[in-house]
Amino acid sequence: MTNYLQFTTNMVTPSQNNKSIRLCIISYSAVIALMLYQPSNDSGLGTLFAMITMSVTAILFIFQILQGNFLIKKEAIILVALTIELTITTLLQTPEFFIYLEKVAALTLLTSLLSTSFIGEKEEFFLKNIFELTVIVNSIAIIIFCLTADRESYDIHSSIVIFNSEIDPNYIGIPLVAGSAFLLNDILTKRTFIKRFIFSCAFIIVLIAIIETSSRGNFLAFALGNTLILRNHLIKNNSSSAKSTIFIILTILTIIFIYFISPMFINNIDRMTNFEDDADNGRFDLWTSSINIWEKNLLLGGGFGSVLLSYGHASHSLFFEVLAEMGLLGLILLVWFLYLLFRHANSYNPLYGAIILALLLQSLFINTLDNRCFWAILGWTCLLPSTSNKQKNKAIYIYDRQNQKISKVFSTI
Repeated sequence: MTNYLQFTTNMVTPSQNNKSIRLCIISYSAVIALMLYQPSNDSGLGTLFAMITMSVTAILFIFQILQGNFLIKKEAIILVALTIELTITTLLQTPEFFIYLEKVAALTLLTSLLSTSFIGEKEEFFLKNIFELTVIVNSIAIIIFCLTADRESYDIHSSIVIFNSEIDPNYIGIPLVAGSAFLLNDILTKRTFIKRFIFSCAFIIVLIAIIETSSRGNFLAFALGNTLILRNHLIKNNSSSAKSTIFIILTILTIIFIYFISPMFINNIDRMTNFEDDADNGRFDLWTSSINIWEKNLLLGGGFGSVLLSYGHASHSLFFEVLAEMGLLGLILLVWFLYLLFRHANSYNPLYGAIILALLLQSLFINTLDNRCFWAILGWTCLLPSTSNKQKNKAIYIYDRQNQKISKVFSTI
């Protein structure tokens, strides 16, 4: 196993202690930074920026693959199979939606390319900083919009406009929840008062933005992700009072602060904590409708966009969406991929495992199959390095360019 680690480190990835940051990782940081930049006007800049950053990242990773041996992980194989199955099903049953399929295909195939490599320690730190900075900037933009919008016309859960774009608050919550978990982890691990204070301020900003979205899904995912982060630290350090107190104080300070600055605070809290029978926004009906479509073709589903075509609304759940539009085969492939990814992330660092679980909880209530924020986080997780005592969760096969053959090295199962 040690020889394998040395081989893949030399041939596929930089050393864990390498000080360099590869161009492909810098390019992927641009994908992360532009997750939410999707202008609502007709300029097409959002699509253009997405295509440029994703294409450049894919080309750079392909170029890296051509330079030497590379890993073929089970995650990548599953994602390619998922893309092929969705394409075939769509062509057979909803060909009018084939033009929209390119977005899903681009996201899944880029993620599979990312999994052919590992990031070094400095690259991991670099991506984390880019992600946190992006989340903080987006949070500030959200807060500014919510505080300056006309109160009479301001719907507590309407589309929030940032960077000239109307963005669904549920989708905004994907990076915000993940960012809050990273920031809480920073607060609990930093030793100096100054660093803890800076990250505490950033955490409060992000939590205010989450509250301003007034989304129950964001609220539940935030609660799950941050509770798991706190739990991991309490178990690891065998302490409870100090770190629990920090989290409680930050939450109370946030609530007090937003109470005085936000005119919609009470309404936001009411909506986020309302779990009565009429609080599902029609999701139960859409989930039932999705099952009806799936029952017509149990194996392959109704094709991409079939729920929208039949009912005028999406499934409002990743898993019901995949079941309805890709059938049992698609759902099995997706769950298998997410399971392997979670195992790897959690074995590398429980911080990432907590973030993946929070992300999946959010995906129970929204469609994320074609969402950039969702795949940006999954792609980042695919890049996480492996260490000797965690190899049992890593993937897999290696392509030997010299002998032109693929050899199985070890398995995740």
